[in-house]
Amino acid sequence: MLTLLSETIRALTIVFAIQRRHGIYEVISHDSTVELLDPKGEEVVVTRLEEVRFLRDGTIAFYDTCWGDGELFAEYECSPGVPVDFFPDGFMHRVLISLRETKNHGEVLSFRIRRKILGGFRQAEEWWETVIFHPTRKLRVRIVFPRERLCQQATVTQRGKERTWSLDTRNFRFLADGRQELFWEVDRPPVHESYLIRWRW
Repeated sequence: MLTLLSETIRALTIVFAIQRRHGIYEVISHDSTVELLDPKGEEVVVTRLEEVRFLRDGTIAFYDTCWGDGELFAEYECSPGVPVDFFPDGFMHRVLISLRETKNHGEVLSFRIRRKILGGFRQAEEWWETVIFHPTRKLRVRIVFPRERLCQQATVTQRGKERTWSLDTRNFRFLADGRQELFWEVDRPPVHESYLIRWRW
């Protein structure tokens, strides 16, 4: 009896450790779009669309995390959910989002977060970084440049492997309104990896 109990406790400990390590959900798809609205980089709108599958029962809230220059939360909205707290955490900023309902293991949710940044992209060389906090199947990033100021050169750095490569014409296209779009994606990026897109414009 004691052996069975100790084995059960051991198994539960392993399960909880796995859940802590991998978070409350896995990301089926992550799409971020960074729209530079003016040639001076004064106004930027970031839109993130994610489809996630929950890994725990009883989840009622999650964190959004961001960092960078400028006023990061000039505007902020999310759906579904309600942002209930904004606070700094080291060099990062976190937003606590209440789901206003309970999600259980295996449930799938699609959510959209939109925020406006003021004064955050004023330099000739700028960047956008994505850190993989949860197991992720597909990551896509788009940077949209105004017609008056196009991207001249761009690279991606995978920080964990200290590897940098240049983006080429296959990563760029022009939209119907004349704006330029940089597009980059990766399948199954490792958890805790960081990808930095750096551009000159």
